[in-house]
Amino acid sequence: EKDAARRAETLFLLAFAHHKASHPNEAAEHISEMLEILPDSREGLYLAGYLMLAGDQLDRAEAHWRKLHALSPGYCPPDQKKANRSGTYYLCLTLYRKAMAMVANDVDQAAEVLAEVGRLGALDRETADALVRVHLYRFVELVQACGEFEVAVTKTAISFKGARRGFAGAKPKKRWLGG
Repeated sequence: EKDAARRAETLFLLAFAHHKASHPNEAAEHISEMLEILPDSREGLYLAGYLMLAGDQLDRAEAHWRKLHALSPGYCPPDQKKANRSGTYYLCLTLYRKAMAMVANDVDQAAEVLAEVGRLGALDRETADALVRVHLYRFVELVQACGEFEVAVTKTAISFKGARRGFAGAKPKKRWLGG
């Protein structure tokens, strides 16, 4: 068991060194091997999540961040405390990126993912803006289903005027879409 702990520490240090040297594939190999030995290592999960996020492997990143969040929700390595880059922060960032990637294909699923970001407590301005965009996208889909329309945009509102009669409007608020 002592040898396993030493090997895990060595693998972590190798992974971190490769990460710092901009060798992401080698870093990922070493951190994966390290997590086979110590699957609940907070440092290992943090680095693995970060490497997967940087490599745009969002599903794998999410799995690491979720496991870290379950083990230690506010975990943040000592060198990241000033920037407040906790595992929860990176889980939310990963979910945000996943939601933005899926919004064009499945707006409802994207909205659910963004709502989870809000539940996790990381609803920053960028995420709130994304929620407004998702709801506006939904609103436009509803209007499109009614037929042809013209769009009028002002500083504070967006109006959709139907070809025959009537109109619908959307007024973006700070954290929601009024209409």
